[in-house]
Amino acid sequence: MENINSINETKIHERQLFITEQIFSFCEKRHIKCFLTGGSLLGAIKYQRIIPGDKDVDIGMLRD
Repeated sequence: MENINSINETKIHERQLFITEQIFSFCEKRHIKCFLTGGSLLGAIKYQRIIPGDKDVDIGMLRD
């Protein structure tokens, strides 16, 4: 696996988006309510993308 410091930001954001889509798909199939929070939500609303320099994804989930 590549060292995260040697991967360019675009590639990191592509991987973040792919993993986030997989998590949301998993949750949807199992009727788990999930949503973006924190910086991920801010980036989605304000910039319509991941905030530059952000290397994590903030996801919340609800349970019964």
